[in-house]
Amino acid sequence: MLFIGAYPGDLNIEAKPPVVLPTFSAMVQLRVPIDIEVSSLKISILKKTVKNIEEIARVNHEFMGGMPPFEAPPAELSMPDDELFYHFGMPFSWSPFRLDESCALRVRAVINNEIEFKVGGIRLNIINPDSKELVL
Repeated sequence: MLFIGAYPGDLNIEAKPPVVLPTFSAMVQLRVPIDIEVSSLKISILKKTVKNIEEIARVNHEFMGGMPPFEAPPAELSMPDDELFYHFGMPFSWSPFRLDESCALRVRAVINNEIEFKVGGIRLNIINPDSKELVL
């Protein structure tokens, strides 16, 4: 099986477990208003099943010397209600990625060891091809 694309909420896989995807990748993007001084950023990916929650990836980053200076766009390109953000992006990839049961992947980000963002996630649903029921 090959799945390519962007899946906003659910990826349904009709197969008998275990399911092994040769590669599973995700791009985590976080926008933080420029008025929040970011000195550290931690991004975690949690895998939640009916029985368990485990952290399957983590990135910690310290910004030595603070964030780079921000240059606002020229006035003619701005709107009065524009919000200005720092944009952080981090790719994650697993090869192979094994699923024994349906799960949810959840992304958490912590800024400055105090501000937590529940960034989003995706459900990976294994559907039994015989019964058409979700494998939990």
